[in-house]
Amino acid sequence: MTPPALDAFVPPVPTGQRAQVLGELAGRLLVLRPGERAVVALDGVDGAGKTGARA
Repeated sequence: MTPPALDAFVPPVPTGQRAQVLGELAGRLLVLRPGERAVVALDGVDGAGKTGARA
């Protein structure tokens, strides 16, 4: 069975504290690297919800 393409997944819209944290992170990235690409690494225990697929 072929796995779906990575761009085929549309994650749910973040809400609550998750939305607040992601908004703050995005704001900081825009200040630090306006108009540029940035790489963000996430680390955590398995099943913590890092992918957002099950959040």
